[in-house]
Amino acid sequence: MKKYSLIIKIWLCTLLLNTSCTNLEESSTGLLSPDNFFSTVEDLDTGVASSLRALLRGNAWDGLSVRGWTLTAGADDLTSHRGYNKQRILDGDEFTMNSENVDVKLTWKSLYASIASANLVIANKDNVTKDIKRRDEVVGQAYFVRSLSYFYLVRWWGEVPLVLEPSIKGLSEITRSSIKNVYDQIIADATIAENTLPKSWNEVGRPNVYAAKTLLANVYLTMSGWPLKEDNYAKAALKAKEVITSGAFKLEPKFADLWAYDNRNGQEQIFNLQTAIAEGAAFSTYTSLPYNQWEESGWRDYAAQPEFFMAFPNDERKDATFKSEFVVKRNGVIVNGVPVPKGGKVKWEDSIDKKPGIKKYSDAGTDKRTHVGGALHPIFRYAEVLAIFAEASGPTPEAYTYINQIRRRANGLNINTPNASVDLTPGLSVDDFRKAVLKEKSWEFAFEGKRWHDLVRTETVEAVNVNHPFAKTPTKNDYLMPIPADERLINPNLTQNPGY
Repeated sequence: MKKYSLIIKIWLCTLLLNTSCTNLEESSTGLLSPDNFFSTVEDLDTGVASSLRALLRGNAWDGLSVRGWTLTAGADDLTSHRGYNKQRILDGDEFTMNSENVDVKLTWKSLYASIASANLVIANKDNVTKDIKRRDEVVGQAYFVRSLSYFYLVRWWGEVPLVLEPSIKGLSEITRSSIKNVYDQIIADATIAENTLPKSWNEVGRPNVYAAKTLLANVYLTMSGWPLKEDNYAKAALKAKEVITSGAFKLEPKFADLWAYDNRNGQEQIFNLQTAIAEGAAFSTYTSLPYNQWEESGWRDYAAQPEFFMAFPNDERKDATFKSEFVVKRNGVIVNGVPVPKGGKVKWEDSIDKKPGIKKYSDAGTDKRTHVGGALHPIFRYAEVLAIFAEASGPTPEAYTYINQIRRRANGLNINTPNASVDLTPGLSVDDFRKAVLKEKSWEFAFEGKRWHDLVRTETVEAVNVNHPFAKTPTKNDYLMPIPADERLINPNLTQNPGY
């Protein structure tokens, strides 16, 4: 039962989350409120669960596991289908984003809901005066979640309001903080998390000290690129190396095993947002039906960009990442004038949408026909730590070793045995080596929400979208999302990003 205790707490905390957003001027005598709720470590832990729920799914079908995909669709791996109700996704894919886009609005809302729950936990820490070590570990999770939430916000929107208190007073007048100030807060929170979180928990789904170090490594790497362009490569490499030398994680021997339900928290996973397959739809994520194509009776929300699929190397990752043919689940379809019965197969080139499907999460515990189940929403895994160290370090022997381990695994080889046929070319320049690492990341982490952020910080969004058949030519204005229109109606002090 311990395995799912955190997930169950997510639902227990819903009442607190909902009531804490009501009019705080009214009398709260006899009602659940932040002032009288947070009196034990367990109460603080329930607040942490609330912050994780907001990140995962928000209030309903919101959050990173649902709406956040649209905000990464400008990368060259992910696309959608024209027509139907997919324009919200195409806005991201084709650089026609606008401030009324529902996925932009709901992602923003979910991230700030997560921050609000974390703020409640942090602000009420001192109410708990017993079991101090455990209390601080629990509150360390809140600092981690707040740091992670602001990391998404600053990368997607740039300057954002920096809300660090649970009070709602003044929120309708708050202004946007500078990108540098937001990053300073992200580092401060992640550092507190790093210094207080344990190495492991009894329950799955909790951030530990290595998740905090991985977050910091990501943050320092990102700050080294656009828009700050501060040289924090050494700090990124240092934090990545601390995770590597801990010995707490290893690459899975087979790439295809990463997302299998029975291995969902295997040796490579550092931190992911969790659901429980036994609990059904209410605990599910957005990683099955939306990826299924028309022939599979899917929602057709997401598909692979055909050009990305064609350029993908023919290694073991390709079959594990893409659906190149679809099993017909309708009562038959017509392909090139020929009937294909239910249970038959249709190649992606012959499908109605003519785009490869996404297979990566199809064995992650979800029912193949529904959104019910226990899929993970990916955040951090060990392969990314190896790639961060390699990119941040440049072409050192150690950096070659780590990126080559990823390449060898992709080709079904022993990761510790050099192989000239798959290893990166020795003697590359710093620039060429980093480009090679980024290309490797594009394949290794396809559809994990990483590619868009890599393209933005390296200022290569324009280059990879040159051959997009429908997208307008992107500019630096497209690197950031618009501030949601309704947020600006509530607070006129929220200025809009350029281009919107």
